[in-house]
Amino acid sequence: MMRIGLLGGTFDPVHDGHLQLALAAKNELSLDNVLLIPAASPPHKCNREVTSFHHRREMLLLALVGTRGLTPCFIEGELPTPSYTIDTIRILQKQDDTPVEYFFIIGVDAFADLLTWKEYEELLRRVRLIVARRKGFSALDKLDEIAVTLDYEQLPDLWRSRSGFKDILFLRSQPRQISSSLVRRLLTSGVACVPGVRQEVVDYAMHHHLYIAESS
Repeated sequence: MMRIGLLGGTFDPVHDGHLQLALAAKNELSLDNVLLIPAASPPHKCNREVTSFHHRREMLLLALVGTRGLTPCFIEGELPTPSYTIDTIRILQKQDDTPVEYFFIIGVDAFADLLTWKEYEELLRRVRLIVARRKGFSALDKLDEIAVTLDYEQLPDLWRSRSGFKDILFLRSQPRQISSSLVRRLLTSGVACVPGVRQEVVDYAMHHHLYIAESS
């Protein structure tokens, strides 16, 4: 059975933190491939304007050139908005011709809000979550609430379900943390090189005058 990782996000813009997270999950869990899925209209980003799907798609393609084991997937550009993870998972599983086990990769900050997600219980029945830890994360009470609400036994690198959901895995490594908002601010300032962002992505953003209008 194929083991496929799924990493969603706005990728606005895509940076090395995204790529390192995908590769860390691929290597630790022996995944055959990881799909990077840009959200067309993410429900949790309603407080700011997101760069057009077209430009985020093109920047992701540039960032993945020469990177083995990571594949772009633009399925959410064809789905109704806003983009909900469970809807994307359903479509992907419906399209599968052969058995596939999916692993949904998520940062601990997003995982802490799991109980607010659309049909989160159905999500946990369909895919395994891979959670990336972050140094300095402090909302441990939210993690405890998830474990108690959904009846998970908390082990160091694994949450074992006692109620029929799939187990939740935690990465041992902590991939590099890069602030997307900081990247956008640097691009807004017009710098020619942004640490942690592929030069091809920076050049594309500058050529198309992306992020120039942002004030924060």
